Amino acid sequence: MVTYRIQLFFILLLLTPGMVSGVCQAAESKGSPFSFTPEAEGRRQVFIKTVDHDFSWRLRIPERVFCDEGVLVGHDIRAVHTPVQWIRGENGALSYRRSNRDDTSRQNLSRKIEYEVRIRPSTFGAQLRLTFKNVGEETLHNMTGHVCLGHRSPPFRDPEYRRSYMRHEGEFLNLGGTGRGTNPIRTHYRVEGHKAIKIFDNATNQFWGPLAPEIADSGLILTGSEDGEYLVALWFDPGSELFHNCDESNMCIHSDPNYGDLAPGASLAVDGRFILFKGSLEEFEASYLR
Repeated sequence: MVTYRIQLFFILLLLTPGMVSGVCQAAESKGSPFSFTPEAEGRRQVFIKTVDHDFSWRLRIPERVFCDEGVLVGHDIRAVHTPVQWIRGENGALSYRRSNRDDTSRQNLSRKIEYEVRIRPSTFGAQLRLTFKNVGEETLHNMTGHVCLGHRSPPFRDPEYRRSYMRHEGEFLNLGGTGRGTNPIRTHYRVEGHKAIKIFDNATNQFWGPLAPEIADSGLILTGSEDGEYLVALWFDPGSELFHNCDESNMCIHSDPNYGDLAPGASLAVDGRFILFKGSLEEFEASYLR
């Protein structure tokens, strides 16, 4: 009976529309102004492009998966031995299901998870859902997904880190004025109320450097276009950390969804959004934060 209830709960989380972890689902749009194309090699990666503008992004979902005990899902950027089977559904929705036992890079097979990704195009961009289920025999502590949005089109590339923002103490904070770690082109921030990601919160992590002292209010991170007309946002709620990377080969922002501690048999879905918004930060706040 307990097993049946857990399985039923997992199915309901995946199929029930509405609100999960604080981000509202909008109605699906049949006329979305975006195209979403899975990466041809079968990576956990989708290319996003606007229909009416030459704007494009690369969404890695998830790029990796972590818990305090170690890496559960590693990079598939350099090699894909078992391609992801993306499924195209109604109204252009994309999804796949996966087990970390099938992935090409992981550290400990005794820690087993299953996960599902769903991307639903909308008028504002896309609704995102990332669901994890612990199918192993030990509790996974402070689980988080590492979700990366790469700016591919020049208007949103921000090499001098002057046009990217997060919410801090109830206001928008320009990330150029925050602690920038060991290398100013990249940094990361803990989200209020959640633990830091263990793999990044140690002296051995040279790529991202130490956590910035500023703490984000939520999992919202944005970058503005060069002309000041548009904002692009990645937003998971609850979020563990935000990441901001301005090196030429990546040029990305991360909003990493937080799952807390996941006991054996337990599952949890966290919703997020990819948003392209025409307007100012103040107008964005009025539309999405009030």
